[in-house]
Amino acid sequence: MRPSDVEAVLITGGLGVGKTSVSVALGDLLGAQGDAGCVVDLDWLCWAWSPTLDSSRIHRLLCDNVRAVMPRLLVEELSRVVLCRALLDDGQVEALRDAVGLPLRVVRLTTSRAEAERRLRQRDTGQTLRRHLAQLPSFALAVERTAADAIVVDTTERTPEDVAAEVLALLGWTSKSDR
Repeated sequence: MRPSDVEAVLITGGLGVGKTSVSVALGDLLGAQGDAGCVVDLDWLCWAWSPTLDSSRIHRLLCDNVRAVMPRLLVEELSRVVLCRALLDDGQVEALRDAVGLPLRVVRLTTSRAEAERRLRQRDTGQTLRRHLAQLPSFALAVERTAADAIVVDTTERTPEDVAAEVLALLGWTSKSDR
C-alpha cells in the first residue's frame, strides 16, 4: 500500500467531549463499511510519569512512539488511521503531523460545559474528578485555540455513533461503493 492511499484523522477536544467514544464508534463504522483501519488512543502511547518528564518531554515520547507505530500500520495496509488525544497548542499538533508522516486532518469535538461536567462525573472519581473539573475551563480554551483548520463538531446530547457518522461524512470517508 502506498502512503498516499492512507488517510489519518486526529480526534481532539477538551475534557469530557467524547474523544475516545467517538473514535471507537468511528472505527466501528469504518469496519462495517469494509475499510481496513485502526483506532489509537494516543494517551496510551505516552502514559508515563517521572520527576524528569514534563509536558514537552511526554509529547516528545508520544511522537517518538507514533513514528515507531506508523510504518507497521502501513505494512498491514490499514488505510484509515483514527487517532485521539487532546492537544493543547499548535506546536503539539504540528509535531504529531510530522510523527504520523501522512496527511493528518483534525476534528475538534466540543460540548457544553454542563455536558462535559456530567460526563466527567460519570467517568472519574476522587482526585482525578476534582482535577479534571478544575481543568475544564482552561483545557477547553486551549483546545479551542489549537488547529484553526480543524473541523468542529458539537457532541452535546448526542451519541458517539451519531457524532461518528457526522465525522465520517465530513471527512468524506464514505463506503467503498460510494468512492
